Amino acid sequence: MRAKPPARAEGPALGAMVAFLGALWAAFQLFRVFDWGHGLLRLGLLGAVGVLVFGADAYARRRRPVASAPAARRGLVTVATIACALALSTNVAVGVASVRDALAAGDVRLDQGQSCWRAVKMLMAGANPYGYRVLLDQDTYSLRTAARIHMGIRSTSGADDEKEQRRAFADWSVTGDPAVIDQLLPPLDPATRTSEQVHEYKRYGFKYGPNLLLLIGPFVIALGAAGDAVFNLVCYVAFTALFFKILPLAGITDALGRLVVVFVLLADVTWTMNFLWLSATDIACLAVSFLALILLFRERRLAAGALMAVAFGIKSIPALLLFPMLLRKRAFRAIAMFACVIGVTQLPWLFWDSFGFVYNTFLHGAIREPDSTSWIHDVPRGPMVVGKLAGLALASTSAWKLVMARGEPPWRWLVLLGLAVVGSSSQIHNNYLTWFSAFAYVSIGVSFCGQGAQNGREVGESSGKDEHSSGDSASCTE
Repeated sequence: MRAKPPARAEGPALGAMVAFLGALWAAFQLFRVFDWGHGLLRLGLLGAVGVLVFGADAYARRRRPVASAPAARRGLVTVATIACALALSTNVAVGVASVRDALAAGDVRLDQGQSCWRAVKMLMAGANPYGYRVLLDQDTYSLRTAARIHMGIRSTSGADDEKEQRRAFADWSVTGDPAVIDQLLPPLDPATRTSEQVHEYKRYGFKYGPNLLLLIGPFVIALGAAGDAVFNLVCYVAFTALFFKILPLAGITDALGRLVVVFVLLADVTWTMNFLWLSATDIACLAVSFLALILLFRERRLAAGALMAVAFGIKSIPALLLFPMLLRKRAFRAIAMFACVIGVTQLPWLFWDSFGFVYNTFLHGAIREPDSTSWIHDVPRGPMVVGKLAGLALASTSAWKLVMARGEPPWRWLVLLGLAVVGSSSQIHNNYLTWFSAFAYVSIGVSFCGQGAQNGREVGESSGKDEHSSGDSASCTE
């Protein structure tokens, strides 16, 4: 009598998952190759990310591969663990090198981190980093040179020239000489200045939320500019741990599958370059947001709502992408907590300088001029309006599906929401990709290895046994 063939494992093949994750990883790296001057191509790359995420899910639903032998699995888990450890060590070494360079130079790379530590210094001196004649945003200052001249405001010593502006900024970053500010933003006569001129002088303040200043403040006070690099390194390591922790909650009970997803994130140079080599500010918001998401999955709803509000006070847009998760959970008390914490953390700044705070933290991102990283820079007004409306429709549909489709994992819709928001932006800088790239990696992992995706349970409802499973019951290997 013929023996029965071996049982097939529930869930598709690890090889296919690696292929999709590899293609997704490559798409994100191409954004670094095609950066400035490639707005339309970058829009196409965003579309490719969406196709890969939804294509992986469609492909995974049609596959049922044979499970590998336990001995082979143990060997693969060991290899994957070593690969993750090496990748994390390499990334931490990059962060440590940035700390060392910041200690030597007295500054960090990229204007985001530079404005952070300078804003902390201003706040410690009693100045409002969102206020009048605060100069923390060099890009906006340069872009608005013509507007200032039209208002009758001219810089001294030829600083209306962009090269002279950058030289003056460099001098100020080293010396902190207030005379440089007088050169770039000459004092206005209180008797003759107009409200338009006063508002203009409030446009160059700190562009991120006040919670970021409170979090990074102790690091800057202790270490100066290097404190910014240390803070980003700490946030990056914390985010990596939270990312690993969220995978079993997402339903990826297979240990090997989790390690593969984590490795792809660690190998994503977009994260390493922006947060560890440069000084992009998004990583703190992402770390707090992922902690809030973990608490939400564990039914700690009030704490999750409070942390989402903290994340909103660091950087608003990436934090708001997760707000539909509170509606998905019908966590109305958590939404009230979200609103209360925002009120407590934001109202004092509104009272201090309402125009400066609202413009710099909220309005600036909505009304700023497009640059060549976005397709909006390259198209006429008509197609731009149509494209923006299409992005709004896509974002609305994604948010609706995220809230209402409670019987399926949320990750694809989080990715699509992020793609719609970023794709509709007048500037598509590489750090914006991190707002949804982690969700994209999780989504493909869930499609291939997610136990929750296979049995129809909503994410966050897996049992403690599922969360700590070694993966024998839900293998995604061939």
